[in-house]
Amino acid sequence: MRRQFFQLLAAMFCVCVFSLEVAAQTSPFFVERQRVNDKTDLLTVFAKLDSAKEKLPLVSVLFETMGDDDPANDRPRYVWSLTYTSPSVEQRVAAAIPFFYRRSINKSPVEIGKAPPPIFDFKASRWRVAARAAWRIAQFTVVDDQGFIFRATPRSYDRNAKDHRQDHLYRALAVLFMLESGGGFELAISSDQLHELQARLAMSNSLFSGLVKREALPKVAQKHRSRWEQTRARNWEFLRQRAEAEGLVFQPLTQLDGSATHAVLWIEREELKNKSARRFDKRFLNIADPRADKRLREWKGYVEVRWLDSENRPAEPETAGARRIELIPLAVYGLNHPRVPILLIDFRDQAAPKVSEVSRRLIDDLSRTVFRISPFRKFPLWAARKAFSFVLNRRGDDFNQPSRLKSYAELDLLLMLDDSLNPQLRAELTKRSRNATTNPMENSLRTEARLAHANYEALLASLRRRK
Repeated sequence: MRRQFFQLLAAMFCVCVFSLEVAAQTSPFFVERQRVNDKTDLLTVFAKLDSAKEKLPLVSVLFETMGDDDPANDRPRYVWSLTYTSPSVEQRVAAAIPFFYRRSINKSPVEIGKAPPPIFDFKASRWRVAARAAWRIAQFTVVDDQGFIFRATPRSYDRNAKDHRQDHLYRALAVLFMLESGGGFELAISSDQLHELQARLAMSNSLFSGLVKREALPKVAQKHRSRWEQTRARNWEFLRQRAEAEGLVFQPLTQLDGSATHAVLWIEREELKNKSARRFDKRFLNIADPRADKRLREWKGYVEVRWLDSENRPAEPETAGARRIELIPLAVYGLNHPRVPILLIDFRDQAAPKVSEVSRRLIDDLSRTVFRISPFRKFPLWAARKAFSFVLNRRGDDFNQPSRLKSYAELDLLLMLDDSLNPQLRAELTKRSRNATTNPMENSLRTEARLAHANYEALLASLRRRK
């Protein structure tokens, strides 16, 4: 009887181990939780990179364990996006230059190795918020009157520093949502704790986020997730229909969890020979008519070769009756904008997405630092500017739109983690997305991958020294 009991116990143990291994293999992420000291644990989310045979650390969370072994009462304290780092001196100087809307230089490897700053503190001091508000009031009432340099320089630096942090906060939030979709995280963190992380990061820009009770955080996280999924689904269908109407090929780009956050539009090379009489509608696609573009007929850039069967379905080259087609990339769109798919990359006009990206920033900088438009000083001009922005947003025009920061952040995350893309296409997308960057504090994706490993090791070393 005892022998049968131990055999049953061993069989159950093997089944559990097999189940955990299957979950680890199916999930695109790996979660590691380690004890730092008697009162804190460090949880880190790694992405599995099959091609490189390595794990890339993405997000770390420090939990306060209350000095016991009950994980239910653990509370998160700090969140680190491991690709985020303090800017170098050169990057800070470039970020303070007014009307400088481009990436400057990468952070030097010599400066890599210091513990990274957290992107979110669950117990942020209220005095820090009050000091920030006091500085805003002083800047508006006193500093701005000292001249253009005193107005433009601090505002430019603050805007770039805020966008730099927000960019990596969006990446961390995307990783946490994908972690929940992939599963296999329950042994390291509970669903309620994961929802708390998601909700707090999603509400990080809200003025009254600290007033939301902990019991309501799962609903808040689900509300944000549902809103993003609905927005992506609507933009997916809208962009697909527009592509079909214009005779273009629609291809979604998916994150590691399978969620489509971006899409690429292609055109067959043979289609360029067909001069259609219909008018090309570029209002929502925001690209020039490809069939009337001589550059595409002489295209020397990236071309993707595919094979289709007799019913125009993807097929292998050896399939009987399969035909070969050549696809030329036209544009990449983000699917999470609240109104329309937004143009992120135009393969024929690299300046077009950047003009749209800079448009709102330039208007804001001119109105605040040059013309000093505000509801207190020049109310008619301020009201006209607000009305202009409202009309454009209602029309869905891709000009003067809210920042594309989230779409570019998720695109960078996709390019950093997705090994299924063609290497040449991946390199082309990476190059063009970096060219559209307007923040002098940003680094290249290769530097950020190196930063992730260095920041993780430096964070561990820093926490262990505090024991």
